[in-house]
Amino acid sequence: MLTVEPQSREARLWLVVIIQGDCYTQLSQLQVEEIRQKLMSKLHSALNSGLPPRFENSGRRNGRFCLSCADQVSFDWLRTTVDGLTVTAKGNNGISSQRQLSLVTPSEIPKLRSIFLELPPSVSDFTTFLKRQNGRPGLHLSSPDGSQ
Repeated sequence: MLTVEPQSREARLWLVVIIQGDCYTQLSQLQVEEIRQKLMSKLHSALNSGLPPRFENSGRRNGRFCLSCADQVSFDWLRTTVDGLTVTAKGNNGISSQRQLSLVTPSEIPKLRSIFLELPPSVSDFTTFLKRQNGRPGLHLSSPDGSQ
């Protein structure tokens, strides 16, 4: 079990919610909102307990949902709560299913890399080929100006 030392403020900043076993998948804004709603529901239930969890910050960063806990009690609550949550995700076949979530530290997340390839606009067949060959949901094929 991962623990956070109270004297190490840096160690407790930016814990990351990921799809369990898939640290490369980026979460959409819709998925982050779904997770946030589920956490808020659990947080409202926890308010009746002796020490409700406290968070310093949260948000979507690089396609991941990040949270900062104020103390060890909040971290432990978040770890237990996130490990019991799921999020709706589409598979490669386009069918939606519920996927288990997990909480990790930023050091456990691989760095994201972007590859830029400049192609003339007349090669739409080539981009179609790339999309079909690289059917991972995280692959984004677009030009720097946002067009496809």
